[in-house]
Amino acid sequence: MRDRRQRLAPVQKHAEREEQTAAEALAEVNAAVAEARKTLEELEQYRAGYHDMSREQSSWHGAHWHDYHTFLSRLDQAIAAQRDVVATVDQRRLVVLRMWQDKRRRSRSLEQLTARLNEEARVRAEAAQQKIDDAMALSRVLRREP
Repeated sequence: MRDRRQRLAPVQKHAEREEQTAAEALAEVNAAVAEARKTLEELEQYRAGYHDMSREQSSWHGAHWHDYHTFLSRLDQAIAAQRDVVATVDQRRLVVLRMWQDKRRRSRSLEQLTARLNEEARVRAEAAQQKIDDAMALSRVLRREP
C-alpha cells in the first residue's frame, strides 16, 4: 500500500494545482463579470441622467433636439452592446465555474482516497506492532517458566 500511496501523491498534487488554477481563472472571470456589470450600470445611469436633463430643456431648437436624440440612440446602442458583453462574460463564468467544480471534486476525491489509504496503513502498522508486542510478551512469559 505504501507504493500505492507514493504513486498517488503526485497525482493528488497535480489535481490540487489544477484546482488552484481553475480557482484563479474563476476569480478572474468573476472580476470581468463585475466590471462588465459596473460599466452597464454606469451607462444606464448616464442614460437616465440625460433623459432627466431633456425634461428640463424645453427651449431647445430643432437641431439641438435632433443631436440629442442621435446621441441617445448611440447611447442606447452602447447599452445594448454592453448587455451583450455582460451576457457573454456571464456565460463564460458559468463554464469556468463548472470547470472549477469538477477540478475541486476530483481533488477532494483524491484527498479522501489518500486519507483512506493512510488510515489503512496506520491500522496495518498498529496490527503489526501489536503482533510484535504480543510475541515479545509471550517470549517473556515462556522464558520465565521452568
